[in-house]
Order: sequence, then C-alpha cells, then structure tokens
Amino acid sequence: MSTRALGGALKRNNRHLLVATLAVIILALLIPPIHGRLHHLRGIANPVTPRIDVFLYDGAVKDITRGPDDSLWFTQTDVTGGRAYIGHITRLGNITRVLISETTAHMVFPNYITVGQDGHLWVTLRGDPLSGEGFDTPAVPDEIAQVSVSGTVRFFTVPTPQATPEGITADSDGNIWFCESNAYKIGRLTRAGVFHEYPLPHVKHTRRISGPHSIAVGPGGSLYATIEESNTIARITPHGVISQFAIPTPHSYPMGITAGPDGNLWFVEHNANRIARISTKGEVVEYRLPMPARAPVAITVGSDGALWFSEENRPNIGRISLDGIIQEYPIPNGDSASGITVGPDQNIWFTQPFVSTGPWWSLSDNWAGIGRLSFSR
Repeated sequence: MSTRALGGALKRNNRHLLVATLAVIILALLIPPIHGRLHHLRGIANPVTPRIDVFLYDGAVKDITRGPDDSLWFTQTDVTGGRAYIGHITRLGNITRVLISETTAHMVFPNYITVGQDGHLWVTLRGDPLSGEGFDTPAVPDEIAQVSVSGTVRFFTVPTPQATPEGITADSDGNIWFCESNAYKIGRLTRAGVFHEYPLPHVKHTRRISGPHSIAVGPGGSLYATIEESNTIARITPHGVISQFAIPTPHSYPMGITAGPDGNLWFVEHNANRIARISTKGEVVEYRLPMPARAPVAITVGSDGALWFSEENRPNIGRISLDGIIQEYPIPNGDSASGITVGPDQNIWFTQPFVSTGPWWSLSDNWAGIGRLSFSR
C-alpha cells in the first residue's frame, strides 16, 4: 500500500473512532442514571431497579396521600404570608397549592392528610397556641378540615383545646378518626359532624407532645394507633372500647402505622431503629434495620405487597418484605424523607420536609421535595 493510501486509511479510521466515541458520550448523557440496588419485586420474574426523582416545592411539607382524583396531595406545614396551604402534585410532577386559610386571626398549620369515603380530603390542623399567651387574639383552636379537590374548605373545631391533632384516617362507615397527641385521646368525627373523644390511659412524665401519633384501620373495622410515650399500640373498636398492647423493646417511640396485606398491622419504631408487626391478638414481632440510627418515620403498603418506609436520619427509602427482609434505596439529593404513600401509578411517593439545594435561580432556602420512587425493567 502506498504512503498516500495508508495515510487516507488512518484518517478514515480516526474519523470512525471519533464518531463512535461521540455516540457513546451522547448515549451516556441521554440515559438517566439508575439509583439503588438490584432487587426483585414480588410477582415480577425479572430484576428491576428503582429510580428516584424529586420535584422541588417552595415550602415545608410533611404528610402525603393518594387523592380521590388519582393524584397526590400533601400538607404544607409552614405558613406563607399568613396563608395555610395543602399541595397537589400530578403523576407528571406538576405542583399546585390549595388555600386552606388566609387570615392571621385564623392561623392554622396543616399536619396530616387522608381521603374519606365522601371523596373529600381530610386534614388535621394544629392551631396557634401562642396567640393566646399575652396577645390580643385568643388561641386559635385545633381543627379538622374537609377539603374538596376544587378547593372548598369546611372546618370542624376539635372539642379539647390544644389537643394537637396528628395522624388521621377514615373508616368504611364514613367516620374520620384522628390522634390527639397532647390531649392523649383518640377522636372520631361522624358524617353528621359530631365529635366523640376517647381518652387513653397514660402517665405523662414530660411536657413533650408524645401521645397518640398515627392511626390506621385494621381487620374487622377496629382502629390501631401508635402511642409514643407509653410505648404501646392501642386498639379502638368502632364503639370506642380501647385495649393497649405493650411493645417489647422499651422506649421504642412508635410512629407510623398501616394495615398490611397479611392481616397484621405494621409500624415503625423511631427510637429503636426497627420495623414491627402486630397481630390483632397483640403479638408483636420486631425487625431491626441493618444499620443503626435510621429513625424510621412513616410506613405504607406498596403495590408489590411489601411495606415501604421513610427514614428521618438518613436519605433512604426502605422496603421490608412480609418475611422481614429489609433493603434500603438512597435518595439522590441526600435529604431525608417523612411522609410516604403509594400513588395511582403504583409508584412510591414521599415527602422531604426540607431539601438542602433548591433551584439555581432561587435566593430562598425554604425548599422541600416531593419524591417518586419508580421501577423499570
């Protein structure tokens, strides 16, 4: 081969190599990164990998639930310009706010959220206790809000002052049940708007708000609630008869609870770093998380039949199978999660009360996140 021909061949090869290299780089940029470990879901033969996306929101967020309109609804726990909101996010990540209250004389802070049998959203609202301590206006009462998807709001004042309503759920008869953390009571609001309050036996050792925290409907229509300070699970019949079951690990500080697909109730032990299940007879089985100091917060049932939970001290979403196998998936932005639920798209959705990095163009540091954990083959 002549020198000229050899030089031409080398140039062509170099061009081909350059084109191939550029193609690899472009593909690497187009293909999204995959986060988490390889994992098999129940009922799926092929391995799947989780992907986590976070949508930024300007305001502190807490609880999240699937709404009656097949989108996600969440609570905004801070008040912006004297206005209180709940938030709404579509499956595509489009976020809007719904106004709950807009007067400083009616300062309320949305806390937890659920969907009732009437197709409305129901929200626990913590009133402003400081407004009655030396201020001109009286203390704003705690309330339960009924919110339509179009934004119509109706308020129901909790009878016990400064009860601090937290977890909330709805039964099949259309009643709304909620926890009164500071009052050590379980509340029920009927379809007719009538309140019933059921006191819990307790010994209150400190001024810390640590009574009933989360509540869920269990088999047979009874309600099950986590009682933080007494370290128990309370069972409340539809007629208000209460039984309490001790948690084996002392000072476990139980928080989120949900009904599992196996007929048990599953809950998190925030201080004990465990996930536990309790039968309707009160038998408790506990599972320690693989690494210490995770501080699990909330728990839900996924579309795969496993339990999914959030961790306060680490940026992870956890999964525990019915036989106790635990796995954790890191959240890419490095911020921890709080509320958690399964969405209409069968993905896991969660809230991040605060995120450390907001949009590049924003001067505000008051950003939160709504996260979605999805799976692809």
